[in-house]
Amino acid sequence: MKRILGVLALCIAMGSFGATAWGQSLKEALDASSRGDYKSALRGFEIHAKKGDVDAQFFLGHMYEEGKGVPKNYAKAVKWYLMAAEHGNDRAQFKLGMMYYFGRGVLQEYVRALNWFRIAAIQGHINAQWMLGDMYYEGQGVQKNYVEAAKWYHEAAKQGHEFSQYRLGKMYYDGRGVSKSYIEAAKWYHKAAKQGNSSAQFYIGFMCYYGQGVPKNYIKALKWIRKAAQKGLTGAQFYLGVMHYYGRGVTKDYAKALKWIRKAAEKGYATAQNSLGVMLYKGQGMPKDYVEAYKWSSLAAAFSREDTVRETAAIQRDLLEKQMTPEQVDEAQRQASEWRPKK
Repeated sequence: MKRILGVLALCIAMGSFGATAWGQSLKEALDASSRGDYKSALRGFEIHAKKGDVDAQFFLGHMYEEGKGVPKNYAKAVKWYLMAAEHGNDRAQFKLGMMYYFGRGVLQEYVRALNWFRIAAIQGHINAQWMLGDMYYEGQGVQKNYVEAAKWYHEAAKQGHEFSQYRLGKMYYDGRGVSKSYIEAAKWYHKAAKQGNSSAQFYIGFMCYYGQGVPKNYIKALKWIRKAAQKGLTGAQFYLGVMHYYGRGVTKDYAKALKWIRKAAEKGYATAQNSLGVMLYKGQGMPKDYVEAYKWSSLAAAFSREDTVRETAAIQRDLLEKQMTPEQVDEAQRQASEWRPKK
């Protein structure tokens, strides 16, 4: 009897030790990970992963990928992700696709990445649906197919994926892979914009500005364009300047117009450079400055991809030159030659 009780006591003691130090359950390992106790979590995941627990295999792969509780090791991450992926774990399937996509722990292979993304996407994994859409859109590991891209973006967008909502809006706007529809474009842009996507904020603002798919509304246009401009989106900065220039949705203010148009011009936006040159020539928002006006007109004339902007800027530059001294022209040309776009 004493021997039996002794064995039971030993078992209880060992069980207690396993629960506190090694993680007797997967939940305890997860709790340890959430506390930042990665070494305890790692030991717990290893125990359950080796017993065939699919979730533990996924989490163990994640620990190796991120270097939590163990030196970062992509090859070992792939090993455990593969085990879990082959047993149907959609998170592991997505992660394995990402490892093949970036060539981490394996050779970079878009075809294999695509296959794992597809398997996870069919199970409803939102990020796998997004990546599958991206690969069809870009033609990575597969021939470009905008119809398939739109299909998978739509699946991810329905689940609330921000970028997929934006990209789907863009595809409806351009009529790429779907029938062109400004109404659908505005719908998806708006969803992405509400989640903070700066490009979607600019485009829904743009559509409100011109009345595409939604009623023309300068107040709403200003709201969305300002959000995108404040995040540094170049096109939005230019349009915000334009709205201040003309007083659309806001009180006309040349100083504010100049501020925002300059921000876009400094990043290399040729249309903004041309507009900035005109404002400096006319003295709108600040005193006239022919040297700087010449610089910006010269840059727009040299780098714009649009014929109209390039030609208008060249005319403006030549007009300025006739009103400047040779020294002023030399200085303006020097500034233009030394100019580099801001990041």
